[in-house]
Amino acid sequence: MRILFIYPNINTQVGFNYGISYISGFLKEKGIETGLLNINEKLGYPLDLARIKQDVLA
Repeated sequence: MRILFIYPNINTQVGFNYGISYISGFLKEKGIETGLLNINEKLGYPLDLARIKQDVLA
């Protein structure tokens, strides 16, 4: 299974989200592939959603 987290970090400072990383680490230990789309107006859209075939969007 693959899960893509979408983090709409708009109108806030650029930074690291520890909550998402903890959840991602837990899921990876269980054999689940994870990805992150960090949407920020300063960084743009770093991932191309067309390339990602996710099973769950969260």
